[in-house]
Amino acid sequence: MTQTATTTHGASTRSRVHLACLVAFVGFGTVLRLLGSGHDPLNFDETFTAMAGRRHLASMLRYLRYNDSHPPLDYLLRAPFARAAASPFLMRLPSIVASVIALVVFACWMRRYGRLGVVATAAFAMSSFQITYGRDARMYAPIALVGVLAGWVTDGWLRRPALKTSVAVAGVALAALYLQAGGLALLLGLLVVPGFRRDRQAWQWRGALAVSLTLWGATWGPSFVTQVSRNKNHWIPFATPYRMLTTVNELVDDYPVVAVLVVALVLIGLLTLVWRQHPLSRVVVCTCVIPVAAVCAVGVRTHVLLPRTLAPSAWGAMVLIGAAVDLALDRGWLFGAAVATLAAVVMVPSTLHEMRSHPPGQQAAFAWIEARARDGDVVAIHPSWMAPLVDWQFGARRPGPDRHVAVPGTDAIVLGRQPWSGRVWFVGSTYWPRAVPPLVFCGPQLHTPEYDVQLLSRTTAAC
Repeated sequence: MTQTATTTHGASTRSRVHLACLVAFVGFGTVLRLLGSGHDPLNFDETFTAMAGRRHLASMLRYLRYNDSHPPLDYLLRAPFARAAASPFLMRLPSIVASVIALVVFACWMRRYGRLGVVATAAFAMSSFQITYGRDARMYAPIALVGVLAGWVTDGWLRRPALKTSVAVAGVALAALYLQAGGLALLLGLLVVPGFRRDRQAWQWRGALAVSLTLWGATWGPSFVTQVSRNKNHWIPFATPYRMLTTVNELVDDYPVVAVLVVALVLIGLLTLVWRQHPLSRVVVCTCVIPVAAVCAVGVRTHVLLPRTLAPSAWGAMVLIGAAVDLALDRGWLFGAAVATLAAVVMVPSTLHEMRSHPPGQQAAFAWIEARARDGDVVAIHPSWMAPLVDWQFGARRPGPDRHVAVPGTDAIVLGRQPWSGRVWFVGSTYWPRAVPPLVFCGPQLHTPEYDVQLLSRTTAAC
């Protein structure tokens, strides 16, 4: 009786300690996601989101169909902030909220798994990947949240299959499909969850996912086909073994030099879960390993393999690191502490790096123009597909309607309410051949690593 009471008391004490650690890590991770999240101006991808979100619904859907490779849900979520020309912090707020919710859900889910769950939550809280995209005005934090929800729902269904769980996974899958094309890989993994089971619950699960895929296909499917045919994303390299290695590594840290070590740690964690027949093993395989493998396979012939494409499955790396540390702790506290320290040494430098300010390349050029331009001047950028940068900074963020003028080969916007003065602040990317408009060079000019700025004019007198 006394031994049983002692064991129960010890388990209760460990449970309280684990809960305290989980709460602390959630608080710590929340602070990391908030600190400095509004300091830097929006980068190009974020301004693309903002300018697309300022369009009315029909125009937005048509614009995304022909000019992007992502579905519309995230643009719709941020549209109110975009139309209000909100601050960088507010534009990023949906991502911050999604990332914090993902951390909270992950911690609640991991509480069931004791020491492994505590280590996994600590890794998730300080993950440079989660922090980077948790402070980015794009769809990656929301779909990372959807990925965590998919894992949690899958775990619940494997424990106790029920119709309500199948309905929940249908909603999760539909959200993933409307957030990012990578949701298709997640859907593939979810379809594998029932395995060869033929019972009613298994068919409910498959049927719910089929309904989600059908709804997405009927509403966004034609646009997706157009996106695939038009937007080849040639700037994304094909998947090679080395690129697969470094891409998976970036789900944990930013430094390719430790990629072999990180992937080895993740593989040890995966083998540990499978060897121990841990309840999370099937969850991780279906919702993380299979989607990642699918994207890598498609990436061999298609330009799709980026770390952020794997965002729905990024949480799995944290669980596997937790499993590896948990295995080491079973071999002794000293060995476990050594493995945990190794994981921290790998992850913390990337976390600290992501916490620093990272001004986008256009900031210096635009600040230089702001200090010298006057009402009636034009700001033009080349290549013209980079228009969202100029349109957001010099159009949406200024009072009054946007006014554009025709400057060959560029997107050009007039500052203020005065008629065009004839002067053009021409911004050219250093990464692309520049076709300078046939105008008079006035000076001054600025050279930065990413952008050059020249003052041009229609006539010498206008200089």
